[in-house]
Amino acid sequence: MRDRPSGTKPHQLDPHARRILERAELEGIELIRFLYADHGGVIRGKAASRSRLAERLSTGIGHTVAMMAMNMLDQLQEVEHLGPVGEVRIVPDPATYVPLPHAPGAAAMLSDLCLPDGSPWGRAHGRS
Repeated sequence: MRDRPSGTKPHQLDPHARRILERAELEGIELIRFLYADHGGVIRGKAASRSRLAERLSTGIGHTVAMMAMNMLDQLQEVEHLGPVGEVRIVPDPATYVPLPHAPGAAAMLSDLCLPDGSPWGRAHGRS
């Protein structure tokens, strides 16, 4: 996914993002899940309401870096640099938007973990 400034306004959203806003309204989507895979391959995420979707498409949703130190039993493990202090953003890729047929009124998008400035989180920590 491309880098995006954290202060992007809804009217500055790319065409994919604008189409998502229109689709969510037309399809009656009220809850949109921003999903990512953690280091153990567990799919995790957070959700945004449609009323905040324009903002969340540009800024993402705040998330503690400690979540990447959770094991498959949701037990926090001691991992250097992955403690409860520090934030990443769960930034969705609008091209992956899909309504969820098993959950009426809900949709999902695959997401990247980024630093608050929009740069990829992994690069800042020596990961690629």
